[in-house]
Amino acid sequence: LFIHTVKMGFTTLVLGVCGFLLRAALLNKSSSEWLAKRIEISTPVSSWRRVVEGVTLLDHGYSPYEGDIYHQSPLILAFFRGLSGVPLAVEAVFLLTDLLIAYAFYHIAQLYQSAILAHEKSEKKTYAKGVDQILYKSWDNIGVQVALAYWLNPFAIVTCASRSTTVLTTFMLTWSILAAMRGRLLATCLGLALASHHDPYMAVMAIPLAMLICQKTKSGLLQCIIQTLLVFGALSALLLGLAFHFSGGSWDFVQATYGFVFTVPDFTPNVGVFWYLFTEMFAHFRTFFLWVFQLHVFFYILPAGMRLWRHPFFLVYLMAHVVGLFKSYPAVGDTVLPLTLLCLWRHLFMYVRSLLVISCMFLASIILMPTFWYLWIIAGSGNANFFYSGTLAYNLAHVMLLSGTVTAFLRREFDLKHGTTPPQIDGKPAIVILE
Repeated sequence: LFIHTVKMGFTTLVLGVCGFLLRAALLNKSSSEWLAKRIEISTPVSSWRRVVEGVTLLDHGYSPYEGDIYHQSPLILAFFRGLSGVPLAVEAVFLLTDLLIAYAFYHIAQLYQSAILAHEKSEKKTYAKGVDQILYKSWDNIGVQVALAYWLNPFAIVTCASRSTTVLTTFMLTWSILAAMRGRLLATCLGLALASHHDPYMAVMAIPLAMLICQKTKSGLLQCIIQTLLVFGALSALLLGLAFHFSGGSWDFVQATYGFVFTVPDFTPNVGVFWYLFTEMFAHFRTFFLWVFQLHVFFYILPAGMRLWRHPFFLVYLMAHVVGLFKSYPAVGDTVLPLTLLCLWRHLFMYVRSLLVISCMFLASIILMPTFWYLWIIAGSGNANFFYSGTLAYNLAHVMLLSGTVTAFLRREFDLKHGTTPPQIDGKPAIVILE
């Protein structure tokens, strides 16, 4: 046992150092600038190049929000402007932020395992006979392995190396989830307010996090939701006030940030579907479909919340995945958090269908998107349809993974109550239909 523990510790150390060195190597100027130009990694609302341009405009006495260059919060601009004169400060910030995200995942995994083991132990009397094989089994070193799943994720590495501000959003949301699992209302709302200040879609996470706090503190559900929304709203208003102060007493940043995100005026290609559909759409249909696409992200919280209110942590994963997929300017870094959380539900994989197909679609889309981009933009032998087909494959793989995981979760819950062997009807096994 001692030798096995030493080997595990040595392997973990080696992998951790490899992840660190890989990030540090890619954060050099040439590699980082090349990655920052990749439209799969950086978007108009997360691009480091635009942050640099915003700081330059501010240093020369111009408002970064007057043109169509900078579309992020004045707080981010003020923060990185303060670091502009410190050598290697920016690189250190992104490395440290990524390291703290992995550290947060370590504790999230530990807390989740403790919670699910305690829950299944308390509910075991209500379970059907013969379900031992689908019960959650304790996972040694789960915190370390989930942290490494984030630390070695290629999407997380290139997002950090490109200095995309998506890293900051992931950091704020991850620590907000950890605070909610510990029942800390103020810390949860502060992290969520910071995340949604930079990415307004993150506001949809308020309800799942409120449910998570309720589960930990054993308070009334409605009371927790109201308290969370009130504190979250107050902190968001405070951040808007600070942004107003740092923008020189002007509200121009509101239209340039939140207005830009929700009206989608920039059709720069990305891994999402907004850019292509709104490029091809007739102008008189634009407003209607803009409402449809934007409300689509926020719609799921109602039916999913009513169905999964007893399982708020899974609801957190579900909504994080939905936001990462269907926001107006997505990048590959937006799905790193839900993909890491997915490691916690390894006991569901036996129920997920077509895992091989989903894996192949991920691999194919990751190869096809840069290839088709080259054919379209560099070689001039392709067109937008080429690149869009790659993004469709990428999004379809995520949708299949998400729907398969939700179906697996619900099916396992059904099997725990009714058994894994279907009942006999007229001498034939019944077919279970989840509605």
